Amino acid sequence: MEKAAAENGTAAQVEAPSSGRLLLGMGIALRLLTFAFLKPENVDGHSFVVSFIVQHGRLPHSGELGQAYHPPLYYWLAAPIYRLSGSFKAVQVFSLLLSILTLLVFYRLIYRPGLISGHTARLYSFAFVCFLPQFVLYGLFVSNDTLSVFLGCAAVWCIAQFVSSPNAGKLAILALVGILGLLTKATFMAYLPVLCFLVLFVSMKAGRSVTRSLAVALGFALVVAAAASYKEIDNYRQYGHAFISNIDFHPDWAIRQQGTYQGTLSYINADFRRLISSPSLSSSTESAYPLMLYATFWYQHIPECSFFGSSHRPFTFLAVAIYILALVPTATFLVGIRTLGNRLPCLLRRFRSDNQQDCHALTRYAATGLLIANLGIMIAALVKYHVCSIMQGRLLFPSFFGILAVFAVGTEQMGRNQWGSRLLKFSVAALCVLFVTYLLGEIAVTVVQRFMPGVKEYLKAIAA
Repeated sequence: MEKAAAENGTAAQVEAPSSGRLLLGMGIALRLLTFAFLKPENVDGHSFVVSFIVQHGRLPHSGELGQAYHPPLYYWLAAPIYRLSGSFKAVQVFSLLLSILTLLVFYRLIYRPGLISGHTARLYSFAFVCFLPQFVLYGLFVSNDTLSVFLGCAAVWCIAQFVSSPNAGKLAILALVGILGLLTKATFMAYLPVLCFLVLFVSMKAGRSVTRSLAVALGFALVVAAAASYKEIDNYRQYGHAFISNIDFHPDWAIRQQGTYQGTLSYINADFRRLISSPSLSSSTESAYPLMLYATFWYQHIPECSFFGSSHRPFTFLAVAIYILALVPTATFLVGIRTLGNRLPCLLRRFRSDNQQDCHALTRYAATGLLIANLGIMIAALVKYHVCSIMQGRLLFPSFFGILAVFAVGTEQMGRNQWGSRLLKFSVAALCVLFVTYLLGEIAVTVVQRFMPGVKEYLKAIAA
């Protein structure tokens, strides 16, 4: 088995320069091309926070702007760019750089020998990273999502380094990424317990006593939480509560969405026919949280930027085709979850920090833990507020490697069945073609609208 694993690792190093580097080049090219035609702002309005900082010379309090409840790091970094340039397109360049850096880190993680095993799993996983439309788009907006996704990806890299060599230096780097993450988005609050348990477990397996391991994990948690507590302190001073969301200020859009809540049915309604009949956001999908999560992960289900999404033909047909084809990798992901769950007890019993395969497996489980924690904080917010837009797939992107790790295990299981393997291969290939077709189609429409105004009315007539 160890020999096979070593051969797998060698193969990974050989494959990366061919298929991996080709996909990497295509992914970077697609982001550059999309960046050229995508407007910097989306409906979230993060640019207002950047503009506020430049105009007033301070950070807005959580209730002053729609996105001001977020931690400040992205806005701190973006404000000087906007001050110097006066252009949000220049700020979007910052997001573009983060998007390309994220892609490079994913490339290294996926083609690192052992983290994702097998040529097929690596190929499929990296193809999704390169071409998934929502992942591409949300890496290019003026938004803290761009930085949070990069830091979430970097956190997995730091976990892999720490698990393989659990020393003070690697632990400090992991803590630094955790601090930066908490200063960027509240999602990282959910990651902190997972990271603390990882630090405790690895420390104990490295030969430290339980008491010393607990002290290290507790110290890690305190340092990260204290160093990244700016927003919580500001919230408490201004409003008497440390943790505040924009929904707590009862905006009209949240009140409207709360009106679609249907009790328990909203949490379990996975009637796929609703999504096919209404590929763009409507009352049919707003009230069904599983459908919202599924649709917004695979496609621009909610019209949210200068690109049409699924609200106009022919993009409606593309959306339906993507939703149907994506059922196969989604099922593969579920197979991977079941397989990883069955394997976990064995790994916890046998884990040795000097065994490379065990370290890689533990990194995969840690990434999966981050994914589960990410989904958990989304569901907790959903239970509290009953606002359907909380269930957006892009909110899982900071833990995207966890999705890929699970999917890769599912791909391994599907590969044991000839028909399952063929079906997955077809669906992934077809999805990638449709992903690129969608983005190029949006770019083509943008070019026509911008440079051929005479054709604009004709396109509107077709779309209607």
